Amino acid sequence: MVKDLFIVLLFISFGAFAQTPNIGFEDGTFNHWDCYIGKIDSVSGYIELNSSIPVPDRHTMIGKAFKRVVDPYGNFPVRCPNGSQFSVRLGNYEAGAQAERLSYTLVVPNKKSYSIVFNYAVVLEDPGHPVQEQPKFTAQIYDVTDDEYITCPYFDFAASSTLPGFKLSATRGYKGDAIYYKDWSTATINLRRYLGKKIQIMFTTNDCARVVHFGYAYLDVMESDGNSITGNSYCQGQRSATLYAPNGFSSYEWYTLEVKT
Repeated sequence: MVKDLFIVLLFISFGAFAQTPNIGFEDGTFNHWDCYIGKIDSVSGYIELNSSIPVPDRHTMIGKAFKRVVDPYGNFPVRCPNGSQFSVRLGNYEAGAQAERLSYTLVVPNKKSYSIVFNYAVVLEDPGHPVQEQPKFTAQIYDVTDDEYITCPYFDFAASSTLPGFKLSATRGYKGDAIYYKDWSTATINLRRYLGKKIQIMFTTNDCARVVHFGYAYLDVMESDGNSITGNSYCQGQRSATLYAPNGFSSYEWYTLEVKT
């Protein structure tokens, strides 16, 4: 049972943060982002990536023209419904053991608390392969200063019928295989322990290692001052969290839930 988790709810305004230009793709380009393409190895499941210019249909900018377009498998809007002008699709509906990545490098500002908030939606075909061969979406942080990956939070979704928050698509994939999707969701990466350090935010998608099943994701990073909604990723041993709620709402409702483990 999780006990003694204290939550503080604060209200702030959002504003563009000059130290993270185009982190939310609001230029309508991939400026300040690094793009990669590659493949997943059919034997080891290892993903090999190489730096690249944005590749059409693998790094896809989604703007106003997609306002009423929905994903063919999840029937959710392909452009994030958070009010931003641009989102991105990483990967595509085609298979071929392809892999793609987007990364953004920044120095975490020296302020009391700093977080990155991103929105994501995921579509994964489930062929039932071993987990290292499955279509997958990952979001992770690399600490460039200390040359190590941040282990929490770390988002790793490999195609499965048991993924939390995923639903079964009404449309079937290759040879009738199931396709699971997750509608737009919000996640927070709390970086207050990394103030002053250089980090890389990395989003990666890959197809299955056996060539015939796909995986892709939609992304939109909030262009805020770093004091956005925090605390919705919970790491083991954490005793407290602070939530910063967006302004512009007439009221807020708070619910408590006892979690048993």
